[in-house]
Amino acid sequence: MSDTFPLASAELLQRLQAVYVAHMLAGWETVQAVDQNTYGLDILRLGAAVACRSRQLTDVPPFNRAFGLGSLQGVQLDELLAFCRDEGLTWQADLLPGELTPGLARHLAARGLYQVDFTAMLYGPPTLDFAGPARVAVEEVDPRQPERFIGLWAEGMSHPVAWRTDLVGLWRHWFQMPGYRLYVAHYDGLPAAIAGLWCHDGVAEMHAASTMLEYRGKGCQLALLRQRIADAAGAGCELISAQAVFASAGMRNLERAGLRIACTKAIWRDGPVG
Repeated sequence: MSDTFPLASAELLQRLQAVYVAHMLAGWETVQAVDQNTYGLDILRLGAAVACRSRQLTDVPPFNRAFGLGSLQGVQLDELLAFCRDEGLTWQADLLPGELTPGLARHLAARGLYQVDFTAMLYGPPTLDFAGPARVAVEEVDPRQPERFIGLWAEGMSHPVAWRTDLVGLWRHWFQMPGYRLYVAHYDGLPAAIAGLWCHDGVAEMHAASTMLEYRGKGCQLALLRQRIADAAGAGCELISAQAVFASAGMRNLERAGLRIACTKAIWRDGPVG
């Protein structure tokens, strides 16, 4: 299938990142609209850059983030940094290769930001095909009733108990965004893992993967990948995309399914070290 892969060009990276950012922005706007902004979200747009902050969601990864810093300079860049730093929030910025210039790195470092990690962005055509584990069956969940999905997600991610109670309302709205598809994998008939799919602008973004501790290493995520890739093809998508911590188990699963690394993104953080 190698000839079906587009080259990992700057244009491809920007397209994949644009879909990822569109997903984040749609999620922020959805949560911001809940009960007169009960979660206290603020969203800033500066040209191609976007940022979100929330003092109530300081420990929830999709929030308190910024994208597109490489498109800003001088006063506008400092405006975004000041917005994100409100009330001393800890937040992060995702930077593509080519976006993090020496000048931007010096600017961020001079203002106290520091790099903490790399995230792999993987991609492929929706024609990848491979055998799924025989003992795993995948079920698509009704997005109008996402509570079971949310509970399994929180448990598989080992999130604090509060995530399974206090934040159920938040995730209910997030996972009910238009275009979202939710899946549960059953191992020998028992719920074992979950994953999500969001299609936008011809790209199917695969995310929200989580497996219960006792079912890890049994092929549940491979089965979920197979189903989502097939559904992406059925939806007419040209590409599939996913992101994972570099060299993590999640990244290895994506590579086993045939996806390739498009790039690694640099993750910069502002806040206490440690």
